[in-house]
Amino acid sequence: IQYDVSDELTLSVDARYQWDKLEQQVIIASNGQPPAPPGDQALKQTYKSFSPRISLDYEYAEGSTAYVLFSRGFRPGGFNAVLQGSTAAVVAQFAQFNAGLSFEEERLDNYELGLKSTWADGRLRTRVAIYHDPYRKGQNQITIPFTNPDGSLNLASVVVNTGKIDLQGVEFEFDAAPTDNLTISGTFGYADSEVKEFFCGDGNSVFGSPDCNGNSLPSASKLTWTLSGEYTALVSNDVEMFARIDYAHLGKYYVDYSNAAFSGAQDLVNVRSGFRTEYVTVEAFVSNLFKEDTPPSAVIGNDLVTFAASNEIRYTLAQKRKFGVRAIYNF
Repeated sequence: IQYDVSDELTLSVDARYQWDKLEQQVIIASNGQPPAPPGDQALKQTYKSFSPRISLDYEYAEGSTAYVLFSRGFRPGGFNAVLQGSTAAVVAQFAQFNAGLSFEEERLDNYELGLKSTWADGRLRTRVAIYHDPYRKGQNQITIPFTNPDGSLNLASVVVNTGKIDLQGVEFEFDAAPTDNLTISGTFGYADSEVKEFFCGDGNSVFGSPDCNGNSLPSASKLTWTLSGEYTALVSNDVEMFARIDYAHLGKYYVDYSNAAFSGAQDLVNVRSGFRTEYVTVEAFVSNLFKEDTPPSAVIGNDLVTFAASNEIRYTLAQKRKFGVRAIYNF
């Protein structure tokens, strides 16, 4: 529903009520055998959620708007079916990591205040936003080592709810056209996160304590920015020459909830140039121009030999510098 309070002020209200009915049947349990009663029964659960969105937009100038909004989103819960049919002793080992036969739905609230502005007769557009996002019962997949009833070691991946995490930050974007042939765009983001309440399996493995309160969310860089520029010129009525450069910065981020390990910042520069028509593009390109060698991603892992929990870090190898020529046909 949208209601124009005045010519400049608009109130928007959205609402969604959702039912997610889930059913899962285990055929083979974690011990490799069909589950015995009552473990052979299907797992069933219905998750219900109400997701509102309310925004107030004020057009303070032509093509420029200030806004404030609140929204809420959910992701349904589910089952750790690998535990169905397991003995009480096995289930108790997973309970130490706050893992059970099922996990709850997660919720994210978004409080946002922003400005969308147009300058210089439309040649410059900017957007800035400040947000605060309480993240509750987030779903986090972890791998847990456990001892089978026969004394052998095993591993199982389960989903646990992460408790309370607060996210907040600032985002800025711009698109500029200084001339008819040159366009420049960029983004900047500062994202802070804090674990407020979470039974942390990583911390239990690394420091002997599940308390990770005050730590940062894994894989979340505090600082990111991008900058791109493209120059175009007509060679003939239907052929355009172009040259483009893209620069992206991803800041340092932690690999795990214990914040014991991190991946360093990385800076990538890609360039390309060529010719294009309405249907055909031919271009030369260079990816990773300056041979950035920081691993682009990292995750915490479990030793598949000793079955120890969270005792290794797996890094993705950086892409080498790559160059070539490619042709694209649009139809």
